[in-house]
Amino acid sequence: MFDAPRKELLTQGTIFSCGYAENYDGVNVYGLIITARCDAAQKKVPIFSFIPVVPLTEWLFKDGGEIAIRRCIGDHENSIGEVFDSLNISRTVLRTTKYSDIRKKLLLPMIDSRKISQAKLDKIDKHPEIIKMCTSALDSRKKAVTKAALVLAKKQVDGVLKELAGNKLTGYYLLRNMPTEGENPLDSVALLREIHHIPSQLSERILSGIDKIDWLGNPIDKARCPIFISDNDYCVSVAKLRSPWIEHLMQSWSLLFTRIGVDDVDSSLLKNSLIEIGLESA
Repeated sequence: MFDAPRKELLTQGTIFSCGYAENYDGVNVYGLIITARCDAAQKKVPIFSFIPVVPLTEWLFKDGGEIAIRRCIGDHENSIGEVFDSLNISRTVLRTTKYSDIRKKLLLPMIDSRKISQAKLDKIDKHPEIIKMCTSALDSRKKAVTKAALVLAKKQVDGVLKELAGNKLTGYYLLRNMPTEGENPLDSVALLREIHHIPSQLSERILSGIDKIDWLGNPIDKARCPIFISDNDYCVSVAKLRSPWIEHLMQSWSLLFTRIGVDDVDSSLLKNSLIEIGLESA
């Protein structure tokens, strides 16, 4: 999936360390160049565009985890709704009334009338607790709280990972065993919706490598990266995504921004075109 980086040029598919991603502070982010090969080779561009690449584990605590947790909330809300349907209780009551009040005023009296058993009520009670923990994770964004929610959302996490592995999760692209700077290869995720850039003079410096001291002594104004999390971080190209994966990634990326919708044609209008063959009333 990866080749060694080209030493003389940052080209489409080149991956470099010390990149930038908006919601991944404190994470070792990489950048994947998406600027066209021909423009890069002929040095026609003043900037190089890149998309961030983050470790899969960190992605699960951010974007991937949010998708799974939101799905978990939806699934448990639907489970409550299905029980309410069977008891002829409107699902809309959940939008206006706390579950504790619904339980007290509607569900507990149904035990006395034997419309619902205590065991079934206990089972229903688990759903609001899971929803509450998942909602708390989305609100707090703290790793410990998110991890607890992901444990509860294991089924949804498995589903998200399956979609990611099958290239069916819109906006994200899995990079298996991606080479990294000073670390073992890591499963990583490219964030296709997030596009940044570096000036061409920075791209030239990345080819020879930049350490923290070098950057602090000679920064480039307004450059978003390199970002050095530790003193030992080193900004350099680490790999190049090989064909056909780079073309496949670019196809996935382009589909996010080039989908075009047009109004459907009323099929009844086509009947006028069938008059000459006598099928206009078919």
